[in-house]
Amino acid sequence: MDLKFSFRLKSSSEATKPSSIRLIIFHKCFGKEGRLVYGTGEKIAPIYFDPVAGRPVKDAVLLKGLSKEEVRTLKRIDSAINAIQVAADQVINHFQINHLLLNAADFKTELDNKLQKNQLVTETVTETVTPVDLNAYIKNYIAQLEKSERLTAGGKVFMHGSIKNYKTFKAQFDLYQQEKNVSLNFDDITMDFYFAFVRYLTIKDYSPNTIGKHIARLKKIMRSADEEGLHQTRDFMKSAFKVTQINTESIYLHQNELEALQNYDCSDNPEWDLHRDIFLIGCHLAQRVSDYNDIKPVNITKTSSGTRVIKIIQKKTGEQVMIPINTELEKLLKKYNYAPPAVAEGKLNESIKLIAKKVGLTELVEIEKIKGGKKLRETVPKYELIKTHTARRSGITNMYLADIQPIDIMKISGHKKESSFMKYIRLTKEETANKLSKHPYFK
Repeated sequence: MDLKFSFRLKSSSEATKPSSIRLIIFHKCFGKEGRLVYGTGEKIAPIYFDPVAGRPVKDAVLLKGLSKEEVRTLKRIDSAINAIQVAADQVINHFQINHLLLNAADFKTELDNKLQKNQLVTETVTETVTPVDLNAYIKNYIAQLEKSERLTAGGKVFMHGSIKNYKTFKAQFDLYQQEKNVSLNFDDITMDFYFAFVRYLTIKDYSPNTIGKHIARLKKIMRSADEEGLHQTRDFMKSAFKVTQINTESIYLHQNELEALQNYDCSDNPEWDLHRDIFLIGCHLAQRVSDYNDIKPVNITKTSSGTRVIKIIQKKTGEQVMIPINTELEKLLKKYNYAPPAVAEGKLNESIKLIAKKVGLTELVEIEKIKGGKKLRETVPKYELIKTHTARRSGITNMYLADIQPIDIMKISGHKKESSFMKYIRLTKEETANKLSKHPYFK
């Protein structure tokens, strides 16, 4: 079992006050961060702690001048740390011999028991931790995201959009507690709570995907608190405590429909003219609205071979992408001196629907909706379904239809997983058949 141990100080080595000594145990099974922090209950002045050895210093020069009592204290701390190391090794053997599945909570429980059996003084086992309830933890969790004190699994800071999602979850979680007149703690996050919370959000007419996102945030928070040893609740890990997700009836615009938008005369309505152009820029770039609605001259550059590209660092993911500038995109950018003014997303959504209606994108589309927990089907004109994200979906799908390899499109769209990328390819069976008919296999 590949575990690594490291005894470290809670404070920096430059601190002047005594600092808590912690055992850091590294293993891939200990959550996404892959580590368990275990308090030893011991404190030591950083100057007398060897960070390499993870033990009190033994340098005679440094120890010179200490009283006999202070030297005895350092020796006792050294013995306590060694005892904890031995107990941790014994716990590892326990998991190996009994072929037990390793997780942070069970490992900590076994280590607690082992140390007590080995008759270590109780106060040296764990640090004193101020009890934290779930609501306080959520509030602090979001504050840490905002301060970049918590990072993603990839070691990056959380972007504004992700933090906003956590705040939205907290708002709904707070409203639920207000309505039920309860204050929930970790132990209250049971399957009964799950069904009640989902029902509450369903009655408020939230879509299954929105509800799923709220559940996903809660599960992440519960998992982090579990890794920090704050609770032993397990219902949130059950398969039934699921993140709901359904395929949405999303559309894309064909090249001829984009040309119709491009050719529509908006000269008598400058606002529509700008909104239409920004939407089309989004179709060429295949980016999220937060990225294509804020293009600046600094984004325009050239590759080493002289290809003109737009270089963007995506706001949601922090991923850098480079998109070649085609002729139509060049015309649109030049029209605004390569700095089209940003427009509020709500206004952009409103305008592009009205323009699409004027252009004649009135084809009837059958869609499926979940309303009040019930599945409904209805027919709506295509223009009603167009919104800012349609630009990204249209760009990706039209590149795919133009036989650009998916791996190359993903370099532009910023997708890391092909499964996520393929959800953007919105071809009907008829369109797929037409595309395949051009393949040599079907000739």
